[in-house]
Formats: sequence, C-alpha cells, structure tokens
Amino acid sequence: MSSVIAANGLLYTVVALRVTANDASLSSSGLVIAAFATGLMFGALKGSWFIERVGHIRSYAAFCALSTIFTLLLGVFESKEIWFLLRAASGFCLGGSCLVIESWLSEQTPDKRRGVIFAVYITVCQLALAGGQMLLHFVDLSTNQPFVLAGALYALGLVPVALTLTPQPAPPIQKRRSLLRIIRLAPVAVLGALISGITLGSLLGLGPAYAESTGLSESQISTLMAACIAGGIALQWPIGRLSDRIDRRIVIEFVALATLLASLFLLNTNAESMYLGTITWAVFGAFAFVIYPLSLAHGQDLARPEDIVTTSGTIVFCYGAGAAIGPAAGALVMDLAGPNAFPIWLGSSNGLLVIISIIRILVRRRLPIEHSVDFAPVALPEVAPASAMDPRGDCEVGR
Repeated sequence: MSSVIAANGLLYTVVALRVTANDASLSSSGLVIAAFATGLMFGALKGSWFIERVGHIRSYAAFCALSTIFTLLLGVFESKEIWFLLRAASGFCLGGSCLVIESWLSEQTPDKRRGVIFAVYITVCQLALAGGQMLLHFVDLSTNQPFVLAGALYALGLVPVALTLTPQPAPPIQKRRSLLRIIRLAPVAVLGALISGITLGSLLGLGPAYAESTGLSESQISTLMAACIAGGIALQWPIGRLSDRIDRRIVIEFVALATLLASLFLLNTNAESMYLGTITWAVFGAFAFVIYPLSLAHGQDLARPEDIVTTSGTIVFCYGAGAAIGPAAGALVMDLAGPNAFPIWLGSSNGLLVIISIIRILVRRRLPIEHSVDFAPVALPEVAPASAMDPRGDCEVGR
C-alpha cells in the first residue's frame, strides 16, 4: 500500500502544477483537483460492493490496475474535462483500495494490538505520501515521466496482495450513516472534519500552485510539500494525549487557532528563504494534520457504542466533502483575489472552527463521558477510511 500512497503523493503535486500550466484559470484547476476527493469519498463508501462480490484480493487488484490505466491516460490527454473524469475515477479506485487494506488489517489484528498496528500503518502512509512528493526531484514535469512513474507505483502496489498466502477476511458490513443525528450529537466534531478536509484538500491541491506563484522551482515545491506532510506526524501523539486529559473541544480550538496563525506565515514563502519556508510549512502541517483525528475522537466520545461505526463513517464523509469543496472554492478565491489569498483562505476556514468551538464551549459544558475513547493517530480518509479502524466497532458488527 505504501507504493500506492507514494504514487498518490506524487500526483497531487504533478496534477496541480500541470493543470495550472495548461489553464491559467485556477477555478477550473480547482475543479479537477476536487474531482479526486469526490471520487475518493464515494470509493470509500461504495467500494464494499466490489468486495462483497469478488473478494478483497480481486477487488484490490482491479482497483490498482484501473488506477494505473487512469494515471497513464493523464499523459495522453490534455483536456481538463477528461482530466476531471480521470481524476474522479482514480479517486474512487484509491478509496476502494484503502477500504480493502484497512478492513483486512482490522480483521487480522487482535483488539489489544489494533492501536499499535494502525499507528505504525499510519506513520508509514504519511512517510510514503511525503516520499511521493520528493520523487519530483527525479522526473521532468514537462514530460510524461511523472505519470509513468506513478502508474508503475500503482501497479507495484498490487504485487504483494496478489501473491499473498493469507486468507481473505469476510466482506465488511456497512451501516447507514445519519448525518443530521451526528451533527446534533457532536457539531464541533463534524465541523472539525469538514474544515480539516477543506484545509488539507486545499493544501495538497493548491499548495503547489501557490508555491510556484512565489517563484519556487519544482524541486523546491516538492521539498515544501514533503516537509508539510512529514510535519503532520510530529504532534499527533503529544496533542492527542493532551486531548485525553481535558475537554477535546478546547484542544480542537487551540489547534485550529495555531493552524490559522501558521497559515499567515505561509505568506513569507519565497525562493530566497527556503530554510525558513521549509520550517514554516512543516509547522503548518504539524497542526493542520491533527484536526481530523481530534474531531474523530471527539465524535466517538459522545457516540453510543452501537453508533461508533456510523459516527466514524459520517465524520469521514464530512472530511471528504471538505476535501472536495476546498480546492474548488480556494481556486476561485485565488482567481478573484490573487495567489496571496491562498494562506488567507486556509486561515479563515480554521478561524470559523475557532469561533464555533468557543461558542459550543460557552453554550454547552463538557458532558460526562462514561467510556471516553483514548486518542490514537488516525490516517486521513485519503489513506484510511476510519470506520474500519475503530476497535469498538467490532462489537457493532458482531465479530
């Protein structure tokens, strides 16, 4: 799976830069970028249809093969309309691939070791995503080399699964998701997931275009993006453990405020101060990437045991919706107000989360939680559907 995630990391930057180069309108570029998040969201929700019919191994092989085809076709066509369809299809395949792998891991891992196994898995995925950004140092962006390399990585990802001797797990059981019920139960969790999707979807989709507008080279852009993603690992455990001890809404408010302030420092990005810029982007990533797992843990705190899977799935859906909205809306803002509006767009989104969190803390005191969920770092939906990862969900599905 790490090679699939690396391919995804490479394509995030390549697609953003190539679409921007071929079409001066950032708004149309944002739609192409948002198409991937939309496809991924539906792949994570509907991928079980394939698994139920042909099993995990065949489904994963099909998803990787199709991802390879769709990626290679990006090098054949230049039309943004065709790229929109290809990226949406690629997103669907990645969502399905993640559903296969994580439900398989959940099935094969004992309850008492699930947290450790997924913590390792998440770290590997984050590093692979950052490594994919660094692959830009070895390809010529003006050619089809990035698409060939990404296609090869997708194809490589199916080899270990296709050759495994491990028995396939039972097909996953899907539950209906009630968005309105979860909004009433934990509005800060739902909004946090949505804002996290907007922030990270905009960052991964539009960050390269913004960095390019400041005069950075392709290799410098890949360094900044890799630093940002790698920084996302740094504060997962410290902030998560803090949230286990105090009201998680306060921690979400603090992290959103820190993300807002860090986003404003992105305005100082330029080719003359790469050292400072790399630190700034890493700090931004360190805070921005922790909002989603905090929101997920807060939602699970307030959910009844039988609603854990439904709550997780709803929060994943909200993140995916934000990841689809963020690049499209952010690109429109940049078209209207210029590239420097990008950090302001990121900051204002998190500012909304700060305001809503403060209001909720003042209006509603922290509820007593009988069975609080211990924080664990959670991979983002682009690399992990959370509904397959919660240990208490096992009770729900009867395993």
